[in-house]
Amino acid sequence: MKKFSFNLDTVLKVRKHKETEAIKELLESQKEYDKVMQLLRDLEEETRLLELELQHKQAQCENVHNFSDYIVYIQMLKGKRLKQEDEVLKHRNFVDNKRNMVMLAQQDKKVIETLEEKQFADWKKEME
Repeated sequence: MKKFSFNLDTVLKVRKHKETEAIKELLESQKEYDKVMQLLRDLEEETRLLELELQHKQAQCENVHNFSDYIVYIQMLKGKRLKQEDEVLKHRNFVDNKRNMVMLAQQDKKVIETLEEKQFADWKKEME
């Protein structure tokens, strides 16, 4: 009995490798996105805490000079937050791009796998 041989086996291996690499890149970009998001959350939390502290100090009628320091610092944090939101958006788009690359790699691999299954079925019929 003749052994089944798929003539596009090398192509299938290459496409599996491309899929694996695309998944690795997606995971890396997701890690970077998570880091950028955490920085944004940290900035938001720091701003929130400072605003609460400022409200508390205002209620105690403390020195007006201290208020201006808080306000300047809070404004600086809000500026950083806006820049960080831009970074988050860039990273989100990058992650989406990598996710699309994974889907395309999976589709390319699936095409070859389907062809292999069809050729195997045809070979099996021939052998009967």
